[in-house]
Amino acid sequence: MGFSCLRVCISWAFKGLCVLFGWTLCNLGLRHLF
Repeated sequence: MGFSCLRVCISWAFKGLCVLFGWTLCNLGLRHLF
């Protein structure tokens, strides 16, 4: 539960995008996909 989400969030964090936009898409977007 949230494994893929964390992986994506971490990857985006390295790019500096997983601050609010990344986590939001993670919860709303990925949650709908998976």
